[in-house]
Amino acid sequence: MVKARLTSSARHNPGKRALVFALSSLEHDVEQIPREFEYVIHPGKHLFLTYLRGIVYGLGALTAAVIVIPFLMWVVQHLPLAPIAGDFVNAVMQEAR
Repeated sequence: MVKARLTSSARHNPGKRALVFALSSLEHDVEQIPREFEYVIHPGKHLFLTYLRGIVYGLGALTAAVIVIPFLMWVVQHLPLAPIAGDFVNAVMQEAR
């Protein structure tokens, strides 16, 4: 885009100076539109990234359910300082089997 510049006559005229400033501000705002509304301009990219985000979220939840929670139950079960929690985990493990 063409940059608005102050000419020698505009430097001495406050109305022209304000107009040049407003045009520069408008030009900056128009240049920002593609960055702010990229998901509207390129909806396929937005949908693909949202789909990938959902897959990663699901894998994280699956990992927590399959690996982290049983590991934490095993640790609590073998803690000598918490016999009540250890007994509770034993009872849960027996019910799960």
